[in-house]
Amino acid sequence: EFFGWVEAHLPKDLTIYVLSDHGFTYYTELFYINRWLEQQGYLVTTTGADKFEENATARRRSLEAARSKKRWRIRLNKRQLKTLFFHPAIERAAKWLYHHVIKRVLPIHIDVNIGIDLDKTKVCFPRGAMLQTLYLNYAGNFSDGLIKDRSEYDNIRADVKTKLEALRTPSGKRVTEHVYTKEELYGDHPPLPSPDLHCATKDVWIVGHLHSQSIFENQI
Repeated sequence: EFFGWVEAHLPKDLTIYVLSDHGFTYYTELFYINRWLEQQGYLVTTTGADKFEENATARRRSLEAARSKKRWRIRLNKRQLKTLFFHPAIERAAKWLYHHVIKRVLPIHIDVNIGIDLDKTKVCFPRGAMLQTLYLNYAGNFSDGLIKDRSEYDNIRADVKTKLEALRTPSGKRVTEHVYTKEELYGDHPPLPSPDLHCATKDVWIVGHLHSQSIFENQI
């Protein structure tokens, strides 16, 4: 009805294009990219929230407001999480029990008190982000950037791009269809600040959460 009204009030020779701002699809597996970056030596975690988390999206703030109403909040640090989730099967069972049983009957919210140490991290995926993008902690983009040299920036970005494009899930699916640099998308003069790498995905959804010991998680 709305598009009909718009069409009726526009010149007859005008062409209308309707575009979606989301790639609507389903995903079968999760890829915890910050955990992967940690394994690769590009990211360091710390206890507590990080700067990206503190300046998160409106969605993140609304989630925090809802969680603050829970009567009991349990905080787990990195060591406790590693102790509890010492095996993938234990982790899957604990998450299922929490989300399908405990949360439904008890006013409990469990916080994973782990953040990204940006003073020691060279590449990260901002937690709370909905776009499949990566930032390099480069001095050319951030005043206190850890990567000082342009050649080091180029080498790290090329390494992460190559590895992500070759990476597959345990079921054999490609994690990314392609990883684009910002120059590939925007040309020689990309807008600032803009992500350094953009991941095109299909069956795998990339998330930045740090509450998993595993790199991959099956959603079926």
